[in-house]
Amino acid sequence: MSKKFEDAGKSSHRGKFLLILAVVILVVGVAAGILFIRPSRGEQLQQTLPTETAAPVTTVPPETTEETTEETTLPYTESGKDQFNILIIGQQSRAGGETDDIRLADTLILATINKQTKTIDLTSFLRDTYVKLPDFTEASGKTHHCGRNRINVAYHLGYLWGDLGGAMQMINDCLYNNFGVEVDYDVEVSFDGFIDIVDMLDGIDVELSKDEAAYLNKDKRFVYYEVQPGMQHLDGMAALSYARMRKSNAGDSDISRTSRQRAFITAILEKVRNLDFWELYYLAKDALPMITTNMTDDEIMTLLWEVLPLLPDMEIRSHVIPAKGTWSGKMIDIGGWPSSVLSFNEEKNRAYMEKIRNGENPDEPEETTAPQKADTATKPAQNTSAPTKGS
Repeated sequence: MSKKFEDAGKSSHRGKFLLILAVVILVVGVAAGILFIRPSRGEQLQQTLPTETAAPVTTVPPETTEETTEETTLPYTESGKDQFNILIIGQQSRAGGETDDIRLADTLILATINKQTKTIDLTSFLRDTYVKLPDFTEASGKTHHCGRNRINVAYHLGYLWGDLGGAMQMINDCLYNNFGVEVDYDVEVSFDGFIDIVDMLDGIDVELSKDEAAYLNKDKRFVYYEVQPGMQHLDGMAALSYARMRKSNAGDSDISRTSRQRAFITAILEKVRNLDFWELYYLAKDALPMITTNMTDDEIMTLLWEVLPLLPDMEIRSHVIPAKGTWSGKMIDIGGWPSSVLSFNEEKNRAYMEKIRNGENPDEPEETTAPQKADTATKPAQNTSAPTKGS
């Protein structure tokens, strides 16, 4: 396991720079992860996978570079990158009982920040997506060879075999192997204090459908006032109920659920992008306890200085994987239990993610060139008939 992932569990509290970045980027994760995990059977996750002992891991010393005395006027190291991929992982650990070890990724949202196009693409990966799980090698050298399962199981297995760093590494490898996505940084979020953060932002504005408004009005535990269909201002309690909403009607699905998540994230970003430095700082102090990341201090500093100035003018776009029209639902057996999964076209979804990587919007229709018509106005038709006698 690389040192990046080995240090993941040690990177929860990194001082003031992470505090600021927490709101700009990582508070997005708080919004992404506020859903509680749905009930499931632990037996489904404990499917026996064949294992074998791998060859001893060869330790390669890190490359060293000569020190330089050249001074720089920048307070950070330039990344040289126009784009960053930050994977936001919303998980809900089970406490107590026989499920202490279950740590599923209930929410997976990739935030692609493009400095060139000034865009933030939020891509939800549906948790029932049926993928090939990557093989995993533990620190001891023991290798686990995996088959296919739901995408959120990758995080659980990585956690069992390699703690938090292993969970991040395995989900990153899974995204790369199945969709060609290279994750730069991981952020795991928990849920405590979420309501206070939304209230510190003085609430958020969200567009509600008739069914969503009816759902919130029935939730007397969190919503203490009546809401109406249309644009509504939600306080922290109501916002939490909205973002945790599983089904607003019988036809609701995980696609609708993740759409609400992204709408919720966008609403928070719209508030955050207009805050000044010190407002960000004090807001982030409340967000910090909910955040764990594998980012180093230098990487945090780089994101701060390179992204913050662009944030007010950045366009926020929303996507979902598997992409529309590229998947079908089917029932399979997982660990002896019939399970519903999403089977997807890998080639089409790789192409979809490649467009995002290139700064394009994959949901915009491609331009088509109309066939050119013959130009008869400027070029008269040639008379090829034989001349008549006497003409």
